[in-house]
Amino acid sequence: MSPVSSTRRRLLAGAGVATAGAAVAATPAGATLPRHSPFGRVRILHFTDAHITPERPRSITESRRALGLGLRYRPDIVLQGGDTIFDALAAGRESVAAQWAAHQEVYRGVRVPVAHVIGNHDCWTGPGSAGDPLQGKAWAKKELGLEQTYYARQLGRWKLIVLDSITLTTGTSYVGRLGDEQTAWLTQELQSTPARTPVVLASHIPIQTALPFTDSSLRKGDDFVVPGGWGVHSDLPEINDLLLRHPNVRLALSGHNHVRDDITYNTVRFANGGAVSGNWWDTKDPGYRDTPAGFAIVDLFTDGQAEIQYLSYREVGELEPSADGPARGA
Repeated sequence: MSPVSSTRRRLLAGAGVATAGAAVAATPAGATLPRHSPFGRVRILHFTDAHITPERPRSITESRRALGLGLRYRPDIVLQGGDTIFDALAAGRESVAAQWAAHQEVYRGVRVPVAHVIGNHDCWTGPGSAGDPLQGKAWAKKELGLEQTYYARQLGRWKLIVLDSITLTTGTSYVGRLGDEQTAWLTQELQSTPARTPVVLASHIPIQTALPFTDSSLRKGDDFVVPGGWGVHSDLPEINDLLLRHPNVRLALSGHNHVRDDITYNTVRFANGGAVSGNWWDTKDPGYRDTPAGFAIVDLFTDGQAEIQYLSYREVGELEPSADGPARGA
C-alpha cells in the first residue's frame, strides 16, 4: 500500500451518491469515458461473480444493494467481471431465462457505463442448448449487449482490454485459455498501443494467481497439479512472454476464484476482485476462504499507478482478514 493510501481512503469516504435512471447497457467499444475527476484518475468499480438467480432471492436484493454501495464511490465505469448469473452451464432454458431476467433487474436504472466480462457460468451448455442459436456464449452476448466477447476501449489516459477467458470444450467443461484468434488480436492490440499508454487487462479466470498453491487438494506429493480452468489460465506462459514485451501493461483484474488475491509478477500487478456472492451466497460462512463477500474500488492514476481497495458490504463474522474495510453505508 502506498504512503498516500490513507489520504485517498478519506476521499473514498466522502464520495457522493450516484444517479440512476436509464437502463444499463454496455458502452460502445470505441467510447472514451469522461475525465471528471479532479484527482487525475479514472475509477473502476470491479463488481464480479454475483451469481444472480431468482432461486436464491437474496442474491438479487444483496447484489443490488452492493451495487448501490459501490456506485456511491462515483466510479467512472463498472467492470462486471463475469459469472453475473448463477449458472447456465448445466441449466435448462427456463432457468437460464429467469437468471438473466434477474440480472437485468439488478442493473436496471444504472447510469454509469458498464464493461462486461464473460464468465464460465454465463455460458449456456445445459439441457436443450445443443443446436440452439443461444447456446454457448450467444445468450450472454445478447443479454450483455456485446458484439464481441473481447474488446478494448479508452479509460482516460489508460486503455482497458477486456479478454474472454473461457474456452468451452465438451459438455459443461471449459478451460481458461484465450485461443489462437484472440491471442493474435491481443498481440496486435498491444503492438498498436503507444508505449506511454498504461494498459489494464480484465479477464474472468485469472491470468496469474497464487490461489492454487494454497489448496492442499492440488498437491500431489511435493508437486502441485492444477486442472485447466481451475483457477488460472493454461496459456499463462505464452501470455507472460507477450506481457514482457509490453511493460506498459500495468494491471490485470480478474474474478472466478472468489478470493482476494493480489500479486505482482515482473511489471504486472494481478488482482482478483473477490466475489459479490462470497461463498455462493452461504449465509453461515464468512466468505470464501476467509475473503468476505465484496467488491473492489480501483483507481487508475495518470502516472500509470493503480490503487485497489477491496470492500465488504455485509457483516460476515469474525474472519475478515482480507478486507480493507466495510463499504460506507453497510
